[in-house]
Amino acid sequence: MKRIEELKNSDFIVSLGTFCEDESLRKIVLNRGKNVNFVYMSPIDNPLLKNSYNQFIKYEAGSEEAVIALLLNTFANHLDDKTKTYLDELDLGYLSAESSAGEEEFEEANDLSFEASNKVLIVGNDLKNHSRVENIARLLGRVEKLTELSVIILDEELEKKVEHFKDEVLEDIDNLKSFNGTVVYEILGDEKYLITSQTFLNIAKIKDGDHVEIFTKNQNYKRVAKLDSNLLGTIALLEVSNFSKEYRYKQAKIEKSE
Repeated sequence: MKRIEELKNSDFIVSLGTFCEDESLRKIVLNRGKNVNFVYMSPIDNPLLKNSYNQFIKYEAGSEEAVIALLLNTFANHLDDKTKTYLDELDLGYLSAESSAGEEEFEEANDLSFEASNKVLIVGNDLKNHSRVENIARLLGRVEKLTELSVIILDEELEKKVEHFKDEVLEDIDNLKSFNGTVVYEILGDEKYLITSQTFLNIAKIKDGDHVEIFTKNQNYKRVAKLDSNLLGTIALLEVSNFSKEYRYKQAKIEKSE
């Protein structure tokens, strides 16, 4: 949680790539959210944050590279020629459509920051094992350099990557991978439950309390499906004792088990 204390003095907060499940982080965000404008960006709405954020920008799992490019394009206020050319050549409409994060949503977020003097972007560890992490690091370096957002990276490994790649030449945004079907997101827990919305139960054709087996690309898990009526959307929370070395969002096949 290096630099997390900076949040206490912020007057505008954007979060990206974190579900804010860490209690110490969530406590600070909740306290600051009472007094400052807070924009929460994630593929999953966190019901514990609903009364604190001013805006929720929902994006597709895996589309963080495009989302950061859209953020940079909106918040940059002193672009160098190379970055301006890079952004001008991006198909922002396509990136917006594919990520499901509307350009107008970023404009609204920028408007919320208008009177702020200590603006912060919190970046979580969802991005650490993203397949495009190197270009994500380059983009985050430009956000730090070319906007008024102070970038606070919660993960040390990701912070080192940003420091290493921040000045390298930006690459084109990769074609966005589609996360169709059932998707799970790793959270730390006792490895007992797959926490779901009713929508997820319907899509997976399972019921609250069912014992299920979850098949991902590289690993299988056995859990009990647990309905959280406050959780919305089509992504379930998969309890794990330790995070894998992979991207935290995973396409999964769900089957009932005996």
